[in-house]
Amino acid sequence: MTGRGGWVPHPCPHPHIPPQVFWGSGPVVPRTLPATPFDSAAQALLSGGFPLPGRAPVGWMPGTWPPSSTFTPILSTRHIVLCPWLIPNPANPSMPHVRWDVTQHPSTAKRITGRELVVDLKPKMNDQATYPPVQRAHIYCDLGVVSDLWGPIIVKNRDAVTVRDIVMAIYEYFQIRLSQDEVSYISALGSPQNYEKMVGSMYTRCMITPSLPGYEWSQGMRRVDCLGNSTKFWGLWVTENDDDTWQLNLGILPELRGVWV
Repeated sequence: MTGRGGWVPHPCPHPHIPPQVFWGSGPVVPRTLPATPFDSAAQALLSGGFPLPGRAPVGWMPGTWPPSSTFTPILSTRHIVLCPWLIPNPANPSMPHVRWDVTQHPSTAKRITGRELVVDLKPKMNDQATYPPVQRAHIYCDLGVVSDLWGPIIVKNRDAVTVRDIVMAIYEYFQIRLSQDEVSYISALGSPQNYEKMVGSMYTRCMITPSLPGYEWSQGMRRVDCLGNSTKFWGLWVTENDDDTWQLNLGILPELRGVWV
């Protein structure tokens, strides 16, 4: 089951909270995890790492994905654990451990390993995206008023939703061409310079795409051109709703083209 709502901020840290504010200046002590499965009180003690804000089943061992199936987990369909390649970086929330500009095809995505090596995400693309596996997921993103206009990102797979399904669904969602009515409506929102900003984003996207810039330009404006410079993939997190449904939330951050911090 998936949520029927809107984007929900990550509980801790929120994408726009500087790491020094989130982590504070407390003493450096070894991190400890409460016993699983996490109840609401124990979950609140976690510091934003895997598998927060999902829930870990009994028997789950850190570093294994998917978790071992040699046990019978005490897990309802609401308690979803996300693949570690999709969550925000638990060690440094300001530095996503997947490097991906969502204006570009997911084949360009890179992953930072525990040894700080930058490698292709491709070997992880076929990993299941959740535990337990699901066949459908809804992803919400903070897009202001156009969130209601466009609706959620819907991901489907008859077997099990994979990392590839997730990132391709995000990419294809933002690659949908805008109608003239949409361009006019969005241009009229907020700043009078909205249209110029959208054109600037479109120009930047066309210039960095592997395709011919002129061809890309001729294809018109796309949803992704409404994001401005906030095109840096931050991660996904789970929200469990009061109506016994769950949803995924997408965080994106501003990016300095060609620079990752």
